[in-house]
Amino acid sequence: RLVVAQGVWRKGEWSVVMTRPLLTKSDADGVSLKPGDRVSAAFALWDGAHQDRASKKSITIWQDLKLEQ
Repeated sequence: RLVVAQGVWRKGEWSVVMTRPLLTKSDADGVSLKPGDRVSAAFALWDGAHQDRASKKSITIWQDLKLEQ
């Protein structure tokens, strides 16, 4: 598993931190990254309290992420 995530629910709001290696062994594992890179990412969210599952979910628009140097 390349991505490890930890979520915390506090004061009515989720905070989630996801980590993964910058370098990948193959394209199937995702794109390799280096400090200073800019990448686009989108996220899918499932809310079990609203019976979200499978294709029933919320998705974000593309987010521009810049890796710190």
